[in-house]
Amino acid sequence: MVLIYQIGLCILLSLILLSLLVNLAAFPFFFYAMFMGAFYAPTPMKKVKRMVGLLKLKKNARVLDLGSGDGRIVIEFAKMGYHADGIEINPFLVWRSRVFNWWSFRNDRSAQRRTRFFCRNFWQADFSDYDLVVVYGITRIMPRLEKKLRAELKPSAKIISHGFKFPHLKVGKEDGDLRVYSVD
Repeated sequence: MVLIYQIGLCILLSLILLSLLVNLAAFPFFFYAMFMGAFYAPTPMKKVKRMVGLLKLKKNARVLDLGSGDGRIVIEFAKMGYHADGIEINPFLVWRSRVFNWWSFRNDRSAQRRTRFFCRNFWQADFSDYDLVVVYGITRIMPRLEKKLRAELKPSAKIISHGFKFPHLKVGKEDGDLRVYSVD
């Protein structure tokens, strides 16, 4: 009985140590992501569902989530039949998104193929293929991001901003702290 207790304790301590090591290894990525833009703050599912319901897009519309975090927004748009991509700078969150995507669509391979997650800085990404961009930025990046979106998006493209406003774009639709903008 004592041996079983000691083995269990050893396994528990090993798991705690492994968890600490993973968290310490992940810390620089979280700090870097926060320094480059916004920190990871998951959007509540209730709000994600409101985002998805704000617009009716054409059947094969392409959606991009900037700073996609755990992938929940991308996955919800894919559930509606859209092609959805996420760009996230934190590799741990990209890995988590891919696992969450696999789990969400484990019985639906076509839905899995409609989603992609990229580990990169969205300032270097090209937005020209997208019909909708979703962003939960912070105040200091919004003017620069507005210029990039205006330069790269199609005139018919829409932008959903959660929480933070663009300085010069006109709000087309508003639902609480969710705002829909048109590029044109």
